[in-house]
Amino acid sequence: MGRISLATAICLALGMSVTTQPGLAQDTGATAAPKSEKAAPPKSEKAAPPETEQAATPETEQAAPPPKRDCHLFGVTWDGGSRAAAQKRSQNSLKKVISDWRRKQGRRSGWLSNSVTIEPHRMRPNPYWRSKVSSNLYYRPNARTKTSYTVCWKGVISTAVCTSGAKVCK
Repeated sequence: MGRISLATAICLALGMSVTTQPGLAQDTGATAAPKSEKAAPPKSEKAAPPETEQAATPETEQAAPPPKRDCHLFGVTWDGGSRAAAQKRSQNSLKKVISDWRRKQGRRSGWLSNSVTIEPHRMRPNPYWRSKVSSNLYYRPNARTKTSYTVCWKGVISTAVCTSGAKVCK
């Protein structure tokens, strides 16, 4: 495959149209066939100028990117005499922390509006008697609610320890 046919194949694979000069055109075979619907076959010298193709691209570029969201992660760790108790304390404490934070931010900041979303987010466990939690200590399955994701494990002193996490966005 020569230089021109390789360049033609690359351009066609990227969806670009290709113009070749009559003296340099080569038989490129099946490799130069258009790879997508956007690709156009090679044009002759009498074809329309490339401005018509460039006019189509601003329409796709004019589509506004999604608005950038302002998000904050929250994680709370609690222990308990049972897994259910630790999970409930962790999730309730997470709700309270988020509520207090939103109230502290104030109405002007927009964090008290109805457009704020609270989504579950898996946080890394935050053990306070160990350096890390090994995989055999986790309770399965993890608890996922509409607004929190909770991971629990066997504690050193307590029966269970849980970390609940959430992502708050506006």
